[in-house]
Amino acid sequence: MLRDLKPTDNVGGFDVRPGNFLLNGATTVSGGVNFTIHSVYAVECTLLLFRPYAKFPYARLRFPDSYKIGNTYSMLVFGLDEIDFEYAYSFDGPYEPEKGIIFDKNPNPIKLFEISIRAAGVKNRSMRVFIRQEL
Repeated sequence: MLRDLKPTDNVGGFDVRPGNFLLNGATTVSGGVNFTIHSVYAVECTLLLFRPYAKFPYARLRFPDSYKIGNTYSMLVFGLDEIDFEYAYSFDGPYEPEKGIIFDKNPNPIKLFEISIRAAGVKNRSMRVFIRQEL
């Protein structure tokens, strides 16, 4: 059961373990928050954690390669309080604009827009969606 899970790794100063791949999005679980996201062409995914309304993340947690099954990344982050953060994902992958595949691992993300979703079980919380600026 999820309540009996223990951390297996430490990423970016946070205790983590592989998440439940069947829980899409951000889901509050006993002891933390499970993050699961799907991207067909991504080769790397990083979870960005923000203080509410902050412009820059206070933490960047790269999903370990072993936390990816097929095209889905999933990680359980222990110790997060669902009312204390906002989150976003940063992806890296191929840059093939002629095929509509555009990943660019520039370290300075640009905020594209915000959408209202259920983040970590909290209604009307903001998830930030980023694109990468081309040099």
